[in-house]
Amino acid sequence: MDEQQAGRQTQQMINGAANAAVRAGWKAGSAAVRTGGRILGKMTKLALKKAALWLAGLIGLPALFALFIVILLLGVYAVVASGDLNYSKTVQGEDDRAVAKMYSDTAEEVNKHADVEGKLTTLPPISVGALENRYYLDWPMVYAADLYEMQIKRTSFSPKATEKAAVLAPRFLYKPSTIVVCCPDPDGGSSCDTESVYLLIMADTYKATYVHSYVRVTESSGKCSITYDKLVGIEEVPETKWKRLDAALLEWYQEKPESAEVIRQLTLLAAEGVAEQKPWLAWLLDREKYIQSIRDAWMAEIPPEYIPWFQDAADKYALCHDESGKPVVDWAVLAAIAKIENSFRATGEGPPNHTGELGQGMMQFLPSTWSKFGVDADGDGKADPNSPKDAIYAAANYLNAELAKAGCQNLPKALWVYNNSDAYVQKVQQLANSYRWQEANGAGKYAVPIAGCWTVTDTYGRMRKGIPHHGLDLGAVAGTAIVACVGGEVILLDGGHYHNDGSIYGNQVVIRGDDGNLWVYAHMERFADSLRKNERVETWQPIGTVGNTGKSTGPHLHLEVRNGYLGNTLNPEILLFGAPVSMGTTNCN
Repeated sequence: MDEQQAGRQTQQMINGAANAAVRAGWKAGSAAVRTGGRILGKMTKLALKKAALWLAGLIGLPALFALFIVILLLGVYAVVASGDLNYSKTVQGEDDRAVAKMYSDTAEEVNKHADVEGKLTTLPPISVGALENRYYLDWPMVYAADLYEMQIKRTSFSPKATEKAAVLAPRFLYKPSTIVVCCPDPDGGSSCDTESVYLLIMADTYKATYVHSYVRVTESSGKCSITYDKLVGIEEVPETKWKRLDAALLEWYQEKPESAEVIRQLTLLAAEGVAEQKPWLAWLLDREKYIQSIRDAWMAEIPPEYIPWFQDAADKYALCHDESGKPVVDWAVLAAIAKIENSFRATGEGPPNHTGELGQGMMQFLPSTWSKFGVDADGDGKADPNSPKDAIYAAANYLNAELAKAGCQNLPKALWVYNNSDAYVQKVQQLANSYRWQEANGAGKYAVPIAGCWTVTDTYGRMRKGIPHHGLDLGAVAGTAIVACVGGEVILLDGGHYHNDGSIYGNQVVIRGDDGNLWVYAHMERFADSLRKNERVETWQPIGTVGNTGKSTGPHLHLEVRNGYLGNTLNPEILLFGAPVSMGTTNCN
């Protein structure tokens, strides 16, 4: 029986057992924890590792054993991510909101004091571009890290939560800078305006450490010039990837280093489950979107010319198809491999493998494998692993050959042959699922945020005083309703601003979308009464009204889309309309 069959049978059994388990689970789980104490906690934790990985499609377990674990965990954990944060058997009651607020306040407090030198208050963000928003610690992460203490001590807020938040908190390093704008005077001279600002040059987070690079430039804008420090790169320091989080979790859970990856995955899944506010195990079973991986790999980073190659190669070499007739090795699998192997870069050598060979090109083919499966897809008369098109088609050829050996039933086995790593197989499948979700829910399928008539008053990327515009401006009558472009979690409500009050964005809402991006709605007049930080909004849900607050020249919405924790902005025009738009474009929704 393969994993999918086992999963379907287990899901059917779970559906039958879940109601009974939920009825009995609280009583049994509470009694067990009270009498079993730390021993049960350890047992549950070990079982949870396996069950969570299996349910997320990461490893396989026999159906009956998996069902046993599911029932056990329903009794102990199921209430948590459904919104019952304090085990009161009420979902999102006042008590649960109070617990959520305690964790939210804890996260906010450590975010305020993230400045390494201890001189600056760093929430709300103070750097040019508000780069801190990419790195702030969210309360669900603190809650997830605190789950074990709560299970053992049966508390709704562990005193250790504050300590854990401090360990996971971001650490920011700034340097002062200036923005100087000089323009000619009518009398033939010139006058300059100088604004003092802070640049974020380093962000040390529980995910990794990120270094920001700037270059001092002077650029022209009409008759004026602007001199400023231009952000030219954000680099992740490779050796810091997950280092802080792994070290903290191993200490808190008293586990060995070889357990680090499993514990980390569990904690990240739990944090996401809490943020989704769904029953934890049900959320895992229904986790086709793999939102976490979307935050790590946005489909927009795939070079557009590669996508037709991925699609055509998948069709051309397909030897195995799913029930709907689509290739098992589809375009998303090939794209995920290209992302993981070499981040879509055409050339490059990987480290030696156990045979001493070096991986080559975008798909990191070993010379011995390339000699068997390499193809000349670009028609230049040479099969070259450093040619992106050749490499993509060769990977489709290779994977389909391996999949056919397994009787078309075991894609994970074919992927394992490609890289000989269970973790690699898991990541490829995860990213492939995220790419499929983005393809189905991407460009043209977001809601246009103005619920009325609007005009494009500024486009994405247009140079303004030498600086590219990072969003899309939609002018509309003040008071026109603004709706969420995509559902997600409200992570920032920055209000109390008025026109030209010294702020840039004025009244703004930031939503972490289900697509993994941060959606910024700026210059708003007011927020919707129902809007709450850390609560969920749905696509088309009203979130406020058009205004003229902050640095604004008239009533409009500034819409900005930031891609994951790295904070690279995306073009909202592509997401909303599928193509760039022109200044003056007008429409009514």
